[in-house]
Amino acid sequence: MTATRATTTRATTTLGSGLVCYLAVGWVIATGGDGYLLTVASLAAVNVVLAVGFSIVYAQSGQFSFATAGFAAVGAFGYAWFAGHMPAEAAMAAAVATTTVFGVVVRLATIRLSRLYFAIASVAVGGLITIVLVNWQSLSGGASGVGPVPAVTFGLVDGAELAGVFLIAWLLSAVSIVAGSLLYRSAWARDLLVVKDLRHIGQNDGLPIRRLELEAYAVHAAFTGLAGVMLASTGTFISITSFDVSMALQVLIMVVLGGSGRVLGPVIGAAVVTPLPEILHGAGKWSGMIYGVLLLIVLVAMPDGVLGVWDRSRAWARSRLRGAAPVRAADAEPLGVQGGRP
Repeated sequence: MTATRATTTRATTTLGSGLVCYLAVGWVIATGGDGYLLTVASLAAVNVVLAVGFSIVYAQSGQFSFATAGFAAVGAFGYAWFAGHMPAEAAMAAAVATTTVFGVVVRLATIRLSRLYFAIASVAVGGLITIVLVNWQSLSGGASGVGPVPAVTFGLVDGAELAGVFLIAWLLSAVSIVAGSLLYRSAWARDLLVVKDLRHIGQNDGLPIRRLELEAYAVHAAFTGLAGVMLASTGTFISITSFDVSMALQVLIMVVLGGSGRVLGPVIGAAVVTPLPEILHGAGKWSGMIYGVLLLIVLVAMPDGVLGVWDRSRAWARSRLRGAAPVRAADAEPLGVQGGRP
């Protein structure tokens, strides 16, 4: 009991100090960054929310969905519509709730499918959402898009000020990190790991497998809907062309690159992947190939992600300092809050 309490205290302290650093970085960007940096950082905040939500459904429960872009589009265009009929903050809540309900409906309709067939079905779901939105011009503006979209400010900043809108998005991403951390540390997350890795044992032990998968997917849809709201709020203009299947693949790369199974992994992945296309922009027509090759090299060299490398390095350093036998990476104390490795 004492060891468990000490572990919980240490994890809470780590989360708190990490959150303070995260908020400090956002404040520095908001006060010293130009419009270009604020735009890229806003996209990074959106990607953090996307990656945290995706990590929960993928790393914890083993479900992979190509409908991520579709759910983000529902959140974005839903927010744009709701914002025309109610305050922006209420519109945000309504858009997230709508996306969550939509995700629950989709998963209920496909709950009997195996994970492979569900992943294939999610491609169709994402494509169907795109087709519907393109043709529902009163909602999405068709190929022309919708704008200007009111910004979420909570009455704290000027909605016309880019730095203020960015700060709100950064705060929302910080709230998402805290929520993800609490979920990773919960008994619910441990049950999800059983669903992912020991499905048949979980069924024999009486775990409600399908209900847990549905709940995980609902959480994923909620996070994705919030990311769509943030994208619309910070960009002020949204178009259906911004939401394609590559979004799901990019989010998967973020989760794997940072280190799946921990909330810090998606944050690191989003911080690395988001600015990479901008950094390679000067390479011209070769930028896409260089981007793909770099990611391939990194993923092959670091199969456990950045956090996996950190764990192994720290375990090696400890073994050298203590003069003991090398410690396995699986026995190393992880950085940040861990809900279990997938």
